[in-house]
Amino acid sequence: MSNIDIILPTYNGGQYLAGLLQSLFDQSNQNFRILVRDDQSSDDTSVILHRWAQSHPNRIIIVPSNERKGVIGNVSELLQAATASYVMLCDQDDIWLPNKIEQTLALMKKIEETHSSTHPILVHTDLHVVDSLLTSVSHSYWHHTRIDPYRGSTLNRLLIQNCVTGCTAMLNRSLVNRLGTLPNNCVMHDAWISLVACCFGTIGVHPQPTILYRQHAANDTGAFSYTLPHILRSIGKRAFQERLLRHRLLKTKQAFQFLERYGTDLTCEQKETVSDFVSLSTVNRAKRLRLMLKRGFVRSGVLRNLQEIIF
Repeated sequence: MSNIDIILPTYNGGQYLAGLLQSLFDQSNQNFRILVRDDQSSDDTSVILHRWAQSHPNRIIIVPSNERKGVIGNVSELLQAATASYVMLCDQDDIWLPNKIEQTLALMKKIEETHSSTHPILVHTDLHVVDSLLTSVSHSYWHHTRIDPYRGSTLNRLLIQNCVTGCTAMLNRSLVNRLGTLPNNCVMHDAWISLVACCFGTIGVHPQPTILYRQHAANDTGAFSYTLPHILRSIGKRAFQERLLRHRLLKTKQAFQFLERYGTDLTCEQKETVSDFVSLSTVNRAKRLRLMLKRGFVRSGVLRNLQEIIF
C-alpha cells in the first residue's frame, strides 16, 4: 500500500494535464498513488485521465463525480477519499520537480521525529514561477510576491494573509483527520488548512522550490509581483478596490466560520485573536488600525499594509 496519496482536483485542464502527470511519474520517490476527481469538465480532461489511469493501473484512482463542487468542494471530496499516511495537494497545470516528494517527505519525517506522527503537521515549499510555456519568470515565488513564509506562519498573520501555496503542501494523517469537510466559504482550501495546522499543529517550511508554478490566463490564483509600480497602477482602479474589499469580507467570513467550528478547542489567546480579527469589519478606520497594531494583523511588505489602512 502506498503511504502517500496525491490528490488532484481537475476542471478543464486538458491542455497541461499530461505534462503534470508525467512529472509525477518522474519523481525519485514512487511510493504514491494519485486520487483524481474531475469537476464535470467540458474539454478532454476526462478522456486524458482515463487514458492515463488505464496505462497506470492502481496508481491513478478516479474518484466518481456526479456534480460540480467547485475548487474547494473538489479538494474536500478528495481529502475524504484519501487514506494514506501522507497527503499531497496538486494542481492540474504545474510541473513537479523530480525530488519534490523526496524533499517534502524528509522534512515531514524530521518534524514528526520531534512531535510524533499524531501531531498535525503541514509542510510547504517555495515555487519556481514560470509562464504558460514554462519560461522562467522568477526562481522564487516568495521573493517574487514579497512573502515571508517564516514570519507569516503565525495565527495573526495567517488570518490576514495566507502564506501557504496548496500545490506545494504535504499533510500528515493527523492533520487530514483534524480537517474534516472543508467549508465552502473559506478563502481557499490552502488558507483554511494552514489555519488548522497553525492552531493545532506545526507548519514546516522547505526553502527550495519544488514545482514549476505555471502562470496563465485561467489560473484561479496568481503570482503577482507586489512592487510600487504595480500598486500605483492598480490603486486607483475601481476593480482593484472592489476586489480588495471582497477578499477582506471573505477573510472575515472564514475567520467567523473557523471560530464556529473550532472555538471550543482553541486556547483563550487563539480565540481572542480570531474574534478580534472578525471584529475588524465592524469598527471604524481608527479602531481598525489600533486593533491591527495590537494583534499584529499585518501582511508581508509595507505596500500591502498601506492597502489595508487606506481601504
